[in-house]
Amino acid sequence: MKLLIMIMLITISYSIFSQEKRNLAGNFAQTSQYLIAENDEGQKTKFRIEYFAYSEGKMWQTGHNSRPLEGDFTDTRKCNWNISGNIQRKVLIESAIGVEGEYKPLSKVFTISDIGDLGADNPIEGLFYARACNTAATTDFDVRYVNFKKALEKKLPSIKELERKTLDEDLKAAFKVTKISTAR
Repeated sequence: MKLLIMIMLITISYSIFSQEKRNLAGNFAQTSQYLIAENDEGQKTKFRIEYFAYSEGKMWQTGHNSRPLEGDFTDTRKCNWNISGNIQRKVLIESAIGVEGEYKPLSKVFTISDIGDLGADNPIEGLFYARACNTAATTDFDVRYVNFKKALEKKLPSIKELERKTLDEDLKAAFKVTKISTAR
């Protein structure tokens, strides 16, 4: 009976194909500015332009340990990760009574990503080298994710500044305005 239980536990532990190790996501690093758009007739419209960063990180393990009792001496475990994110621009228009609503045609997304894996790429490597999502790999992923978020946060002001001219042109075309100024 003990032998049967032991064989079952070994089989179960070797048969795991895919295990999710991390699944992180969220918005962070927000900044906004107010703009006043004026048309030829002197009518003014107030806009709030929001920029925020979003990141998503996922880490998972695929493959299996070697199974010598079954004649499979190759360890196929591979630790995979995908880190992606974006900076989003949201344009909100303010009504005469102060109610804001999003003007979706002028929303924009700037995407950035980092994808990778660790582990054997063929069966021969699997005889000598395997890379499970162990503590070191998980720590490495966590460091990559934090660094990715820091880099994304650092890009936020420059993207906001670089695309200001495009935003002004988009506002002029969408609302037939002739003058755009920054509101305080």
